[in-house]
Amino acid sequence: MSKRRQWVGAALIVALVLGGCQQTTPSDDTYQNIVVYGFSTEEMVITEKVFPAFQAHWRAQTGQQVDFQSLFGGSEELTEAILNGARADVAILSNEQHAVWLRVNDLVKTDWHTFPQEGIITRSPLVIVVRPGNPLGIKDWADLARPGLKLIHPDPRTSGGAQWALLAEYGSALPGQGAAHRLLRTRCWPSGPTWSPPPPRPAKR
Repeated sequence: MSKRRQWVGAALIVALVLGGCQQTTPSDDTYQNIVVYGFSTEEMVITEKVFPAFQAHWRAQTGQQVDFQSLFGGSEELTEAILNGARADVAILSNEQHAVWLRVNDLVKTDWHTFPQEGIITRSPLVIVVRPGNPLGIKDWADLARPGLKLIHPDPRTSGGAQWALLAEYGSALPGQGAAHRLLRTRCWPSGPTWSPPPPRPAKR
């Protein structure tokens, strides 16, 4: 499987009003439970690296045990779940507009712009995946407009990363970018890609 990458996205972290870091009982100050919602590409590094490192650091500093419950999926899908009442302490989103939606609905209690790097914790690559050996020689956006080429694309209705991808793809086809890039607008998108279905919604853990 071959890949071509371009850096287009970022992960944004916000603290939410709904959760409140639940304790086991009102009198138990030795345990905290934190609910984290995050977009899917961050799951492995957060659950395998960040959570354990934070737990060890916090226990050494305070003596408290911290447990995490996490749910990972499409950024827009998670944002809609929080807007509909899902309880979370922290949201890690791939699109700042999703954080704005939470803020205008009074669900965010922090200003992420005051955080280090304005709340941006990672940058994510956009990857064009081709068949083994890249038999069609796909190297850039304009190649996606070739006649007969079929494209499977993450769904921008649920995925913040897919929304970044659309911006990058359309941006590459703006006036002044050359005839080959303009084909991307006139040939690829009018016919529409096949949207990849979102993965099954994982259980909160």
